[in-house]
Amino acid sequence: MGKSPIYPGIRRILRLQAALLAVSGGVGYALGGADTALSVLAGGAAGFLPNIYFALKAGRRRDNRPARDVVNDFYVGEALKLILTALLFAVAVQTPGIQVLPMLGGFMAVAAAFWLILLLNDQTG
Repeated sequence: MGKSPIYPGIRRILRLQAALLAVSGGVGYALGGADTALSVLAGGAAGFLPNIYFALKAGRRRDNRPARDVVNDFYVGEALKLILTALLFAVAVQTPGIQVLPMLGGFMAVAAAFWLILLLNDQTG
């Protein structure tokens, strides 16, 4: 198995986001049933899937690239990530049975990965 082209820190964030998405979906199911769990998962997916795209667009290792190309990839990746997030939310709110507050809770759970990574790195460093 070859070395991953995505930086280790980014892979770590994506793994934590996937775990938080799964746990929050389970908590949603335990607290409110299938519709709540689906809502939580829809919100979490609206945060997680665009981050996967961004990681593939701007978070890959590529040697000998000018700084301008790196910055351009970052800006384009971030802009498209925001557009994809908005589109996924638009689709989610049109889906029958989706509840808005649990959906936002799922999104916030996935977004919390960035803060948790900072806290974990601070305590282990």
